[in-house]
Amino acid sequence: MLCDSDPRSALTVNVYKSPIGWGPVFRTLGGQTVNPYADATYTKYYKKNSLLDVATMRIEYPQLEVVGSTEITDVPTGGEARFKLQLTNLSETNSTCNYILEVTDNSNPNGAALSMDGAALSNGYNGRNIKMSGGESILKTLVVKQGKRSVLDYKDILLVLRSEKDLSTHSDTVKLRVHFMPASAKVNMKVTHTVLNKPDKKEYGGFHVTVKGYQGRACPRIVMI
Repeated sequence: MLCDSDPRSALTVNVYKSPIGWGPVFRTLGGQTVNPYADATYTKYYKKNSLLDVATMRIEYPQLEVVGSTEITDVPTGGEARFKLQLTNLSETNSTCNYILEVTDNSNPNGAALSMDGAALSNGYNGRNIKMSGGESILKTLVVKQGKRSVLDYKDILLVLRSEKDLSTHSDTVKLRVHFMPASAKVNMKVTHTVLNKPDKKEYGGFHVTVKGYQGRACPRIVMI
């Protein structure tokens, strides 16, 4: 008796008696499979590349794409970059499936803060669980912020949409890049006086402004007339 722990799987299999007395020989003729997916198999030696098992239909078939650019630049420090993601369930059996949207391990070493629908998007099994009907396609906005303000460049953040249980079933990986602009240091500005009347102009010569903490071209003193 053949059985599968996932009730969605169904197979048509021929069973042959071994001509030399070994165990039975199984050959898949068709069906639909999940966790794991059963693809076609071919001979390696005798009549090399001859078909052994027919490929089954994919119950889970996730797809992930970025709508628009995969790289955003000149984001103000403390600001956020927004990517539009399109998630699709291409199940060949039109089945409802649970997928995980996640950041792949080691692709976010600088700790960019990613969120979707107001909730954090974490690495690995802590990614976002998304249930999708067969043929369904949804748009999601992914928000990327700095983990630390001292880090300005986040390169090659990798995202994948995968099966909830079968790690070998997943979409193509998408690569995101975000570049933040450096922020100016805190600037202190002081003026000698805040009101200047015509009679005072000759005495004071204008407003005298002193700037401290300015990064860039030196600007120690400004006179406004």
